[in-house]
Amino acid sequence: VLLIVFIVIASILSPNFLTIGNVLNLLQQASIPGIVAIGMTLVIIISGIDLSVGSVAAFAGMISAILVSKNIPIIIAVLAGVVLGAALGLITGILIAKFGLPDFIASLAMMEIARGAALLTTQVFGLSSDFKFIGGGFIGKVSVSGIIWIILTVFFALLLKYTSFGRSLFAIGGNREAATLSGIKTTRNYAITYVLCAALAAFAGVLTASWLATGQPTAGDGM
Repeated sequence: VLLIVFIVIASILSPNFLTIGNVLNLLQQASIPGIVAIGMTLVIIISGIDLSVGSVAAFAGMISAILVSKNIPIIIAVLAGVVLGAALGLITGILIAKFGLPDFIASLAMMEIARGAALLTTQVFGLSSDFKFIGGGFIGKVSVSGIIWIILTVFFALLLKYTSFGRSLFAIGGNREAATLSGIKTTRNYAITYVLCAALAAFAGVLTASWLATGQPTAGDGM
């Protein structure tokens, strides 16, 4: 309802707001934080929080940008960024699920670690046009990143609604002890959730580097 209200107000204030071109532009602008939000949704469902997503995005973006600048195949560069980002999420998830650290503290620590790791690198400019297509390219008039966002949103919506893993997240968030007693592998699912959140944040960071054709260690600051 609020979204509809804002759209109506914006359309009244600016006749150019509700045009195909602007809607497609908004789709591209919103795709990167939208992909991060998918992962954060999973974490929030289990009553957690992950403060490290912006730093993980920057770290993964820098890794991919550096590899692309050294003429490593794009698919390997992208996968390397996502996998390393997911590894950081695994560490956070284990600290929370296995060792009982508060999610706020564990993810705050990872936020500083990932940002520090990103800042140890330097900006990378002039990345290839092929790499730029992933985050800044278009199929027709629709941005590639927007299409990816829509596909990921549908996939995770179906995962949450129709899989045992997705339904278990709601049970864990409602009452973790009861979920454990009912046979749900809460520790494993907790860790998986943080891995997914970090992997999506990392992929968003790779898309950012691709869109800007630049690796920036300060990307995602405040996200």
